[in-house]
Amino acid sequence: MIVYAKSSWKRFPRREASPARNWLARAVFCLLGGLVILGLSGCGDADQYSKEFFAERDQNRREREKRLWEEGDKLKSDEVIALVRQARTGTEGDAIDDWLKAELKALPGQVLFPRWTSKRRGATVFEVLFEAIRITPDNAIYRISVLWSIDVLTRKVSEPEWVEVLDEVATHDSVETRQIRRASDLESDLE
Repeated sequence: MIVYAKSSWKRFPRREASPARNWLARAVFCLLGGLVILGLSGCGDADQYSKEFFAERDQNRREREKRLWEEGDKLKSDEVIALVRQARTGTEGDAIDDWLKAELKALPGQVLFPRWTSKRRGATVFEVLFEAIRITPDNAIYRISVLWSIDVLTRKVSEPEWVEVLDEVATHDSVETRQIRRASDLESDLE
């Protein structure tokens, strides 16, 4: 008769892995597998033909950009403004200058201090801004701004962006208060 010794080893129930733990294990396994495949695929240097091709393409791009900047440098601010003023509007076919005069004439009140300016925004893109002050019959003061973008290579002018902002006007009381403050500051400096 064979007698078996009682084992002190206890068998623990198998623990179920949580879904998050399974996901993490799978993600790590996929990442390592992807790195092994990438390493085996031979991501080496490009051949000589590819290097020459990309170097030539970059050189052509630099030359093209340089020519564009030089083309934009040829134009002066007044010439860019003249291009915008002579451009035709999309709806009626009038010149922008004539269209703007008609729009300003239709506004009630007086339009004062008209000013045209231009700023370069890219190799061939300029922004042209028209600014003026409008005083209404009830003495409210508005600042009018109209903005266009122009590509000087294609001579394409964007639609106008029209902005009219009410300017704050200094009242008599605020002017009087400032004068009193100046006088008191001057007196305190004399002491």
